Amino acid sequence: MAVLLEPPVVTAERDAPAGGLITHCQAEDDRTFELSARWPREHGLFGPVLERWHNPLLAAEIIRQSALAVAHTGFAVPRGARFLMWNLKYTLSPVGLRVGPAPTGVTVRIVCRDVKRSAAELSSMRATADLYRGTALIGRGETTFTCVSPQEYERLCGVNEPAADPAPALPAPVSPALVGRTDPADVLLAPTGTAGAWQLRVDRVHPALGDPASDSVPGMALMEAMRQAAQLAAGCGTVLSLDFAGEFTRYVRFDRPARVTAEVVGSARGGGVPVHVAVEQDGELAAFGTLQLQPVRSA
Repeated sequence: MAVLLEPPVVTAERDAPAGGLITHCQAEDDRTFELSARWPREHGLFGPVLERWHNPLLAAEIIRQSALAVAHTGFAVPRGARFLMWNLKYTLSPVGLRVGPAPTGVTVRIVCRDVKRSAAELSSMRATADLYRGTALIGRGETTFTCVSPQEYERLCGVNEPAADPAPALPAPVSPALVGRTDPADVLLAPTGTAGAWQLRVDRVHPALGDPASDSVPGMALMEAMRQAAQLAAGCGTVLSLDFAGEFTRYVRFDRPARVTAEVVGSARGGGVPVHVAVEQDGELAAFGTLQLQPVRSA
């Protein structure tokens, strides 16, 4: 486990499935910020792949938490505000993901773009991110989000709507080994009997991917479900998701079934496998994206 002396300056409150990863945030100017992050060597959910590479989804979480840290420290967004993530993308170098003998520190440079305000308060922005290990650039990414009050969040998410089933039973998962997991509780997909399609199964009390306080499935849970679906569609064993570009268009509620589909869309240079993934609920497209999977082997 990477250990830094400072406690995280932002944990995104309840919204931190990987724990608080950001330890420092400093402004270079009113739109540019430099942050320090810790990349855990061990993690219960997003641990190293084959003990050789850091889990790419932790890079996505670092980008997400960095953007929220900037919103809080650079734009004075209050801690009670809720953040609605509309997209997230990243591109990573496999060399930059190598697990070393020492804990890994990551420097994140955030540039705030398309900043919009309402009554002098931040309402939305797009944050682009460059990730460094030392002086080496190891990845780039971006995310766009909206800031809303708790009351507005409840209205938008339909929190007060009656639930279709307050505690639906989770269907049996696919085999954990097929999606790079060992614990069935961490498998977010169930078979449907249709090739290339699965039912989403997210336990709202899962310690890392659930959220008992919300009716909506967290964005990081959707990203992990999309990764699992892409790995199933590719059928190529252990993989690194080196590229991800996802859009989140609607809320996915815990109490209603959702369908995840994945399809390989060709071959890329270097042996990578591009896969298009989509999430639908109530007949509406809720999320979609493309992942670039790189098959890897143990040493």
